[in-house]
Amino acid sequence: MRKMAISTGKPWLPLNKDARVRNVRLQEGEMGSLLNLYRNLIKIHRSSEALQKGSWIPVINGQKGVLAYFRLTEEERILVILNFTGRRKTVSLPEHSCGKVLLSTHRSIEEYCYFQNLHIGPFEASIFVVLLL
Repeated sequence: MRKMAISTGKPWLPLNKDARVRNVRLQEGEMGSLLNLYRNLIKIHRSSEALQKGSWIPVINGQKGVLAYFRLTEEERILVILNFTGRRKTVSLPEHSCGKVLLSTHRSIEEYCYFQNLHIGPFEASIFVVLLL
């Protein structure tokens, strides 16, 4: 991780009241922080041809608060599932059996999941590498 210099200057914009507990320096050390989530998203996007240039294939078009889609190249299949609701949802994608988690707000990295009757947590965002069996 990069070392950040601490400024001694006076900010030209007002700081939020929680700036001492919500800042880059503290979030760098938290694996589940929003800062590290964005850094990991950028890293995955840069390393995946499917996410950069792949075909976009919608699977679930947002009905009932869930959006799911594939990004596909000949070499790579990525599945993105997003739950925009505060409730747990169940999705089934029968044409694809399982995948490995690349990044998730709720799941462990490299966890394997079957796509039939997959439970998606409230406000979950998960990216999977699809495994063809």
